[in-house]
Amino acid sequence: MTWIGVSGLRHPDDVALCSGLGVDALGFVVGFPGRVPWDLSLDEAEELVLGVPETVQRVAVVGEDPDRILEIARRLRPRIVQLHADEPPAVTQRLVELLHGHDIAVMKTLRFRRDDGRPVGRHPHPTDPLAAARIVAATGVDLLMVDLVGATPPVPTRPAAMALARTIREGAGVPVVLAVGLRPDTVRAAIDDVGPYGVDVITGVERAGHRKDPAKVAAFVLAARGGDVPAPGPVQDSTPQ
Repeated sequence: MTWIGVSGLRHPDDVALCSGLGVDALGFVVGFPGRVPWDLSLDEAEELVLGVPETVQRVAVVGEDPDRILEIARRLRPRIVQLHADEPPAVTQRLVELLHGHDIAVMKTLRFRRDDGRPVGRHPHPTDPLAAARIVAATGVDLLMVDLVGATPPVPTRPAAMALARTIREGAGVPVVLAVGLRPDTVRAAIDDVGPYGVDVITGVERAGHRKDPAKVAAFVLAARGGDVPAPGPVQDSTPQ
């Protein structure tokens, strides 16, 4: 069964919603370098994780500063720390050693362009995605997230990108999680095409104000688990924020 993560939680009602709909993990973006709309202070994140049931994994989505990452891990006690910035392999390996000592798993993100599969950011290998994935895998991470970025178009069905994700899944030697702009109507095709260990979603299940949409979350889980989901109609969100 495909592991399902929903990230970018900012409200206790959304924590309860996603937990009740059967997702496997909830991701909390904490102290992230750069400006992202889901970022939480450590105090805010600590309050939210109190509402996560024991049956759902807590994921701290962090980046770059090792001391800050360790502080976050000590406070939140997540099941998984997701290194989502441009941490070099040596830093990743050291964090893996330290976090494993506290029984915390590590997931590292590699980013690629959605349209042509080219690497994004400071890559462990600037030209060969599979080589980059193997370098990261050698640091001892438990999971590798393949993240596809780019504005045209925001769907995970570009052949080059899907072929890249499949190549990494087959050759990296570590379980792969897809974070590729997934939506309820596209997640099943991505799973069937790539065969990942898991999938992760943020914007594909959101409504205005970066809140989670109950119908979208339910449809995403249904599709990822193998159910049929109709294509969405026009978005009409008038919910007060």
